[in-house]
Amino acid sequence: YEERIKKAASATAMDLMTADPATVEATATPHEAAKIMSSKHHSRLPVVDHGRCVGLVTRADVLSAVIDE
Repeated sequence: YEERIKKAASATAMDLMTADPATVEATATPHEAAKIMSSKHHSRLPVVDHGRCVGLVTRADVLSAVIDE
């Protein structure tokens, strides 16, 4: 709870960042992203390609992709 309060009162983007975030590779399947989200209890993940952030995938994105399969 205290960590959430601290982030809510943050003044900079750096204050909001997670030091070593869980990520998903751009080539990962929706199922792989879902497993990472579930195990880490995250609702969104940065998408990386060769170590470079290229986007963000949300729980809603993953759910839609799985349903559409």
